[in-house]
Amino acid sequence: MFDTSFSKRALACAGVVISSAALIASLTGVSSASAWGSGGGDGTAQTLGGSVSSVDKCAYSISGIASSVTLTASKTYNPDDSSLDVLSGSDASVILSAYPGGVSSNPCSFYGNPSAGRITATVPTTPAWTGTFSGTTLAWNNTITNKLNIVPSGSADCLAASATLSTLGLYTGSVSGSLVSISSSSSPKGCTFTSAISSQIPAGLNTPQGAKTYSMTGPTITYTLTLS
Repeated sequence: MFDTSFSKRALACAGVVISSAALIASLTGVSSASAWGSGGGDGTAQTLGGSVSSVDKCAYSISGIASSVTLTASKTYNPDDSSLDVLSGSDASVILSAYPGGVSSNPCSFYGNPSAGRITATVPTTPAWTGTFSGTTLAWNNTITNKLNIVPSGSADCLAASATLSTLGLYTGSVSGSLVSISSSSSPKGCTFTSAISSQIPAGLNTPQGAKTYSMTGPTITYTLTLS
């Protein structure tokens, strides 16, 4: 039983955050040369020196994950309906970045050592939804015909980074998958994206409360950043 006014949500989003370490490498070279006077006497020792500072070293990081996502339904759930009611919501802007602090204006480098970043979304082994109204429970499991859908949508920086964004339909027996990935590169890259999240209330669930608005709680989504 859902309508647009309902939505107490549903999805806790637990993010595994890996921060990039800012590393400044400094190379200093000093050489000494001795000059002697033409008269054969002791000359004055001369010192020549120079220094070069490198840019920060790149490391992938993930940020901007919402602590929770509220899902809404288009109408009140009625078990007599033959259609499925869709729950939908959107995650906050998530950033997969190779820049120090996630700021693209900061120059950085992998120093010729290729590196890749990938964000994987995972849900419990048996993802399920539970809703309550006046002590009455409305619950269902995500199956292959009733998936928890996560659809990433990337900004222009994702295109520039040649990032791969994959739509995931997670359900019992298939609870993990790569959501966003950036291939190995010696150049800094980043991808800012949002995720549309949705599920469906199966038609015909037995609930004595009839057509009502339920407060729903859904499976936890865990985002994990993997480096290679």
